[in-house]
Amino acid sequence: MLDPFSSELGIAKDVPIVDGALAYDYPFSGIVYILVVRNALHIPSMDHNLIPHFIMRAGGVVVNDVPKIQCEDPVVDDHCVSFVGSDLWIPLH
Repeated sequence: MLDPFSSELGIAKDVPIVDGALAYDYPFSGIVYILVVRNALHIPSMDHNLIPHFIMRAGGVVVNDVPKIQCEDPVVDDHCVSFVGSDLWIPLH
């Protein structure tokens, strides 16, 4: 069995793998987008959804994770997640 990087964390057992949907309220238009997530770990006690960048990229999502402060001439699609063929971009925080 693998242990976490800290013994204080404990071990999550029997974590189901699910296909799920997340509602994202686009603040610039008020449109609600439904984002489909495949093969995700379902941990109801978590307040935030954590999806590794490499998993999103493997699914065809554009992940621009360079902070705006490190961009020479930042634009709206810097430091965000975007989708090919869509005007939706989700800022990273």
